[in-house]
Amino acid sequence: MRRSAAPLPLVLLCSALALAACGGGGGDGGGATPPAATQSDPQDSADAALKTSDLTGTWRACKADSATTSLEDKYTFTADSTTQVSYKYVHTAFPSTDCSGNASGYLERSGTIQFDATTTLVDGTQAQKVTFKPANLGMHNMSFNGSPTASYKQLLAIPSAGVLQEGDASQLGADGYPTALQSLEYAQLP
Repeated sequence: MRRSAAPLPLVLLCSALALAACGGGGGDGGGATPPAATQSDPQDSADAALKTSDLTGTWRACKADSATTSLEDKYTFTADSTTQVSYKYVHTAFPSTDCSGNASGYLERSGTIQFDATTTLVDGTQAQKVTFKPANLGMHNMSFNGSPTASYKQLLAIPSAGVLQEGDASQLGADGYPTALQSLEYAQLP
């Protein structure tokens, strides 16, 4: 069971009050000795883990694919539990450089994402290790290589508020997870 971290302002206030109560820690020999750090301190790595509720909603990215076309990637996530989310992913091609106009083709996948028990530091960002378990695939004017329902390991990270990044599947480590993040950033839609 994962515990919730105390909000940072509360931790700072409690730390300031504890320091004031023990005489400021100035080495004057007076006051109480501050408690030793424990495994439950706010720096505990479990607190840095992405939560399924952090993903809930729709995330969108658009990038120019050529001088006249663009690709839109959109995820919609629904938290099923503390360790699993359902997802729908739509990859759409447009005859414009800003993902506008009538779509010229799309690829759609849906399934579940299982949160694995660990995180990893990648490109300076704490990333959650997950396993995608696709269940459905649909497409129009696009092709798909590989098995449409094969599970695969991936990383998900929210490096800053309202931004989602995935692992770069072209750079896999010995454990099967990506070792870098893609530069593509998904913005969370209101």
